[in-house]
Amino acid sequence: MTFMLINVFVRTRLVASLLVLLALTLGLGGLCYHRLGETGSAAAQVLAAASALSRQSEHMTVEVARFLDTVRAA
Repeated sequence: MTFMLINVFVRTRLVASLLVLLALTLGLGGLCYHRLGETGSAAAQVLAAASALSRQSEHMTVEVARFLDTVRAA
């Protein structure tokens, strides 16, 4: 799952970079750099949240397995 999230992040950055190139070609450099920063920041926030969720999911899986082992042993 982490690989998929990184892949999405990389693709988001690639799209943002292509938009910058297009904007520079059209003479919209200043506006485009501002939007690129916003897009990059949003992508980083999504990646951080998804990574945290993945870690929490892994932790929960371990806790549930321990609980089930305890129930089976009882």
